[in-house]
Amino acid sequence: MGDLTLKSDEELMLLYQAGDVQAFSAIFSRFEKPVYGYLKKKLSKSELVEEVFQDCFMKLHRSRFLYDSKYPVKAFLFTIAKSVLIDHFRKTGKEMPVQLVPADYPTNAPSTEALDKALLALAPREQAAVNARFIEDKTFQELATLLGTSEINARQILSRSMSKLKKILIRPPQTGGSKS
Repeated sequence: MGDLTLKSDEELMLLYQAGDVQAFSAIFSRFEKPVYGYLKKKLSKSELVEEVFQDCFMKLHRSRFLYDSKYPVKAFLFTIAKSVLIDHFRKTGKEMPVQLVPADYPTNAPSTEALDKALLALAPREQAAVNARFIEDKTFQELATLLGTSEINARQILSRSMSKLKKILIRPPQTGGSKS
């Protein structure tokens, strides 16, 4: 079957869907730290982090056949992590912590579903940049390492990615005729 460490995330997921348990182990090894770090930032108690972390990978196992190889495994897994977090907060009757936003934040902000669709329209490298910076809360230095580029270039990639997202999400009004 070859060295699984040389396989892409997507190839590993396809192997896992086909029943290769070692592929799951490789996926777990690759994403253990990022998922755990994400959950640790969202939950205050370490025992809760452990519980929700385990639930994430159990849900990955149950949902593995829903994965579409056209999309990054990382996005699929972090969507699962977010879903498990929301379920946890629903069960405990607590609200998911939110960050305060300025009063002038647009009330017509795109839905999570629209944002997910828009992210999928980006190139894989752009998706990775946006996910790393805004979902995993990576620094620009960490982002540069992840992308294999300089910090300045990483900032530029992220900036261009955000511009593309903005264009996708904010469409100019249709102009049909003259307004007179």
